[in-house]
Amino acid sequence: LKVADANAVTVEAPVAGKARLEYRWLSLDEKWQKAFIEPIKQAINIYFDYHAVKGVPLGKVVDPKRILTSRFVLTNRGLKDLIDAILKARWVFGGHRDPDAGKYATDSPTASLLSHNLLNFLAVQFGWVIEHEDVSAAFLQGEELPADREIYIRMPHGYPQEVVDFLRSLLGPDCRLDIVQGTKGGFGLPESPACSI
Repeated sequence: LKVADANAVTVEAPVAGKARLEYRWLSLDEKWQKAFIEPIKQAINIYFDYHAVKGVPLGKVVDPKRILTSRFVLTNRGLKDLIDAILKARWVFGGHRDPDAGKYATDSPTASLLSHNLLNFLAVQFGWVIEHEDVSAAFLQGEELPADREIYIRMPHGYPQEVVDFLRSLLGPDCRLDIVQGTKGGFGLPESPACSI
């Protein structure tokens, strides 16, 4: 990791990709924090759009070992100046603390680099036109977690009241605001790739 400026860390890009800046919330000044509020709301909302999380009723006792941490990964896919920035946020779960890690399948049928190269070679030889597409939020569109899979996610804290109020509007008044229950694979959950098939 290389320090790009006081607020961000430049993540080295793979050969075929583009470098991105990841921002730390507490390092951002007020203008940048305000600019990130909408992307954070979108990051929360996408889980609700795909029914990948649900509320936990007030008063429900949850085993602390079943609660994963989470955070918002804040990135800028544009230029370093706020006016030219393309801000994105993703809500990521701390799957490394999953008490059930290793119990469920985690593999996904993805093509290897050799397969990609072979397909491109054949396309050139036979004059094929190659098209590709990317499924947005694929992990959230997959199958539901097994019935015996009980996992909860602690909401990141330290964000503005506007984010908390938005979460409350999605959950309703009878649900806890500190945790939600995962119902599908999410970013960071070990079995998410297998669920997204």
